[in-house]
Amino acid sequence: MIKAVLFDYGGVLSEGGGIGSIRHMWAGALGIKDEAVQDISRITHELLMKGEVSDEAFLQELHSYHPEAKQPTIEAMLEHTNIFSSSKPVYDLAKRLQQHSVKTGILSNMYTFSAGALKERGLFDGFNVVLLSCEEHLMKPDPDFYKLAVKKLQVPSKEILFIDDRAEMLATAERLGMQTILAKTAAQIVHDTEQKVRAQNHVEV
Repeated sequence: MIKAVLFDYGGVLSEGGGIGSIRHMWAGALGIKDEAVQDISRITHELLMKGEVSDEAFLQELHSYHPEAKQPTIEAMLEHTNIFSSSKPVYDLAKRLQQHSVKTGILSNMYTFSAGALKERGLFDGFNVVLLSCEEHLMKPDPDFYKLAVKKLQVPSKEILFIDDRAEMLATAERLGMQTILAKTAAQIVHDTEQKVRAQNHVEV
């Protein structure tokens, strides 16, 4: 039986935020082409994702890789991201699941400034549990992040369905006993989730 469904945000609840979206955001803020963006230190990026480095320190390091570009700002970052394009079919699915006593949650790697902007727009409202890397100081695919979700949901791992658009993020969930769906399109997410819930819970959502 499926008692809870965990959604990633980018590429699942949002039509944006998929692979390549971070590079595009950085490029837009710097005023350069996507292919010209140099990767910053993996350590710095992970610290930013886990809320352990300030936005200012991150922006300074990003600019140090591109001294010829304009100084990036948080405002410019948010102007060049597509994470605000929420997926209505998937949000509607989450609401229907709750109407059938299935808990819903968000488990996502996210910058602090992105999380704040999404909260202001109410895009985390209505979910039973919202776990963001920048707030929990953990990030996927660290097993401890998934274990925290299990604890917060108060549902056994085998009764949790986790949906993500990256296979490497699903692998950890599967090792912990969760059921998974690899997200490709909104229609496919809805179809596959409905199918699993119908088969295990014997209800139409």
